[in-house]
Order: sequence, then structure tokens, then C-alpha cells
Amino acid sequence: MDLFDERPEGQCFLAVGCRRSFVLADAHPDGLAALQRFFDGGGWAFGWVGYEAKDMVEPLSSAHADATGFPVLHWTEPRIVVAWGAGREEPEVV
Repeated sequence: MDLFDERPEGQCFLAVGCRRSFVLADAHPDGLAALQRFFDGGGWAFGWVGYEAKDMVEPLSSAHADATGFPVLHWTEPRIVVAWGAGREEPEVV
């Protein structure tokens, strides 16, 4: 996974490997609390929050089927994080 900041002073991060991950396939009332427990484990976290996560915050629902097949939440703690940009002359393992 790559996080890229295109500004000249920006930083870029590359996540390599997976030490542990958190995946929530469907919106669940305890989903955000479970995600917080994952974050409390420390370390870097790369991931996404899908559109259907709104159902965990407000009593909403979608009439349209989700054809993507992506989970609602998916976060990974990488084994290695490489950073570059922001004045670094060379990529650096952080």
C-alpha cells in the first residue's frame, strides 16, 4: 500500500508485508470499537473505511447493492514502512 503526497514538501509512505490486519466485512454496531482496539495495538496502520461504515455511526441504510465486494473496514499493520520525500535524500525505513 502506498500513501503519496504530491506536494514538493510532502512525504510518501510505502507499507510492505503484513504483521497483522483488521477486516470487517459488514457494518456492525461494534465495528468502530473493534477498529479502535486494533489501533491501540500500536504501530503503523494503513487502510480504508468504506462507504457502508456510515451505518455504524448513524441509523442509515443504502437501497443499492454493494457490487464491489470490498469489506467495510480493512486496516493492516505493515512489517516495514519506507518513507521518502520531505527533504530525504534517500528512501528510509521508518
